[in-house]
Amino acid sequence: MSLILGMQCVYDGSLARSPERLARLADLVADPRWFYRFKLVQPATIPQMPDAPRFPGQVGAGRLRDAAREALSSPSTDSILFSMSKKEVGDHADFNVPTGRRVIYESGSTYSANAKWRLPETPDPEAAAAAWVELQHAIVATLGAMHGVIVTGTNAWVIQAEIWLSLTSVDGKVMHPRPEEIQSYAAKRHLLGTQYIRKPRWGTYLKPAHVEAVGGRDKLLEVVRPPVVRDVGDLLYVQLSERVADATSEETRARYRAFVDLVAPITMPPLVP
Repeated sequence: MSLILGMQCVYDGSLARSPERLARLADLVADPRWFYRFKLVQPATIPQMPDAPRFPGQVGAGRLRDAAREALSSPSTDSILFSMSKKEVGDHADFNVPTGRRVIYESGSTYSANAKWRLPETPDPEAAAAAWVELQHAIVATLGAMHGVIVTGTNAWVIQAEIWLSLTSVDGKVMHPRPEEIQSYAAKRHLLGTQYIRKPRWGTYLKPAHVEAVGGRDKLLEVVRPPVVRDVGDLLYVQLSERVADATSEETRARYRAFVDLVAPITMPPLVP
């Protein structure tokens, strides 16, 4: 099975009030680093608002950026799903992004964007993966995210659970090895990035308060020893292997365990039975 990468991040509603960031996000939707081209643009309408823009059928390559800008800038648009196909077998990449216009929680809303991407069959898949990760950095910075992760795997259902924070059962079996973890994120998603973070994944975005809460940047680097570290906007991005092909190596797993232990005090606790 081919390797799949996924991104999930949380951010506040300031995106909706920034035409510049919305325009930048539309540019990123049409960015060639996706490798694949989005063909479907599906906006969801905020309840009790006029219909958001509609894009029936496939959107041509030359129209994608303009369609993304139109959908993102509409005051009626709640969220938008950019995808390649309505069938999983043909949907090698998709990107779901709420605009931040609809208030969800009275105490102040947070929003969750996600992306899915299948590693393409190219002469240099690692270069394609590295470019896609850089693209996610640009998206995370544009959204003004406060926390996020990049996950890897070969099971599409597991990746879906990781990025949508929802569980799927197939033939009576839940398609995630740690369903209680996903359930805790889903139930308290408005606390992700503020009070708590997710358990680390192959790539993890942390805001300064998260880093300070576990002893600071120097301690994190000393304990985890990640081969890839960089600043993404206001966030610190930590990646546990340089190559995505090594995401499940023993060395990477050792870094993961050290990272999990370090951030345990600020990690989302399980739901109380």
